[in-house]
Amino acid sequence: MAITSEFENELQKLLTGLTDHPTHEYGPKQRQKLFYLFKSDPFGMLVWRWLAFITARHVLPIYEVFASELNQNDWYFNLKFPRRSLYMAKKVLLGKEQAQVGYDMANGAYDPKDFDYGWRALRPVPFNVYQASWAASMALLEVSANDLDPFRHLANIAFYSDGFTIARGISKDIQATYPDSIPGEDFTDALWAESGHSDTAAAASSAWACEGLSREPDPNKLLEFWHWWLTEAIPQAWELAETHKSA
Repeated sequence: MAITSEFENELQKLLTGLTDHPTHEYGPKQRQKLFYLFKSDPFGMLVWRWLAFITARHVLPIYEVFASELNQNDWYFNLKFPRRSLYMAKKVLLGKEQAQVGYDMANGAYDPKDFDYGWRALRPVPFNVYQASWAASMALLEVSANDLDPFRHLANIAFYSDGFTIARGISKDIQATYPDSIPGEDFTDALWAESGHSDTAAAASSAWACEGLSREPDPNKLLEFWHWWLTEAIPQAWELAETHKSA
């Protein structure tokens, strides 16, 4: 099944909006609408899963360049885990491993908070490197989850002076107490990625567009990433889903 005209029209509108946006932001609230469009298509969820894999693979080298300079003995988790996450994701997509195995691996074997903590005392982990590793973990989760909705927390999360908090209806409660708080629906992708509850693409966009310890994305790099995601990654995911739909 070729990519439908409905999707092509929507992607073109998104691309135009991104190009015209002063900072080229494509926030999670907008992408949630695209996700629901995918979800409404019988073929869409398979495409989305392949898209998560392709997206994380695109930024994996950012992590691996950094990790190649590290000594495994200084870490308490396997530095190859992000690559192994994508290897497992591909096996699930190809029907060579059960989704539950991938889901358990994504939920139990690796926490990027440990990744950050493990080196903070010796050498800060760059934000973009952290997010490149997180994208691999999120991709495995999106590929393996039975009831996939990477935006399920968006309406119930907020950022305020003490960090992130999440609970049903919490955004309004936090805003009442902390007027300067930011509800999830107003998050930028960098903030959404930092929350630890994001979709793969948010983490990957931060990995691509941020530099070093900065959490502020370069607008030109952000546009570069989203242009690739909309014009190359999605058509490629559609093609792979069509090729392997019987897996």
